[in-house]
Amino acid sequence: MRRAPGRAQLTEEIRRILETGFFSFTAHEGERSRERRIPHDSIVHAIGSGRIVEGPEWNDEFENWKVRIDGQTVDGEGLSIILAVDLVAEELTLITAFWTE
Repeated sequence: MRRAPGRAQLTEEIRRILETGFFSFTAHEGERSRERRIPHDSIVHAIGSGRIVEGPEWNDEFENWKVRIDGQTVDGEGLSIILAVDLVAEELTLITAFWTE
């Protein structure tokens, strides 16, 4: 079993990858963001300013960590993001996002 990174360490890595690495969106996320009217720039802002509230959880199939981040848009609206984090490839993959109160 893989040893999970601490939330503080993983948060730093996510923010670094967000600025310098590769960031992608799943087809599911694209559909849901359109339905929920969540702009991608709001998602990116919430990831960069939010905190991990669930995980990290290792995914054997995709060989990455899955986390839930709760953050806010520039306008202060609550947003939750489910994110896959590949520390080896330095890649973030947005799985889904949804509004919170």
